[in-house]
Amino acid sequence: MRAALTLAPPPAERLVPLVSAERRAPQIITAANAWLMDDLMADVIKRGTGRRALVLGRSDISGKTGTTNESHDTWFNGFNPNLEATVWVGFDQERPLGEGEEGSSVAVPIWVRLMREALRGVPDVGASMPSGVVSARINATSGLLVRARGCRGPG
Repeated sequence: MRAALTLAPPPAERLVPLVSAERRAPQIITAANAWLMDDLMADVIKRGTGRRALVLGRSDISGKTGTTNESHDTWFNGFNPNLEATVWVGFDQERPLGEGEEGSSVAVPIWVRLMREALRGVPDVGASMPSGVVSARINATSGLLVRARGCRGPG
């Protein structure tokens, strides 16, 4: 089921937003919530099932893998602040892709090949933490807050 994939860089006009600023939907979540969701999805790449995307060497990508029961479909939806792409792999007539096929092993490598070209020469755009978000270290064993002096939790 392996197929050759040939990619050409997308034409510049395809990287222009399809919706003008005045026609965008209203923002329905706070900047803090949007940042937190993006940070969670970035962890999918940094420490989770999307780790194969680390080969891009970028700090501004986030995403989510997926696999249906019995591996009938796999996908990866990944994005940075300027570009989003989803790769879905499956058959038109529902059947398993094969033993052990998952979004992380099937869809992510295709997405990486696409994004390697699409993001070539595009600066890495890190997002800064918005106001209203607090960062704190938590002791993995106790689950308590780690104080600045290295003490564990209150008390």
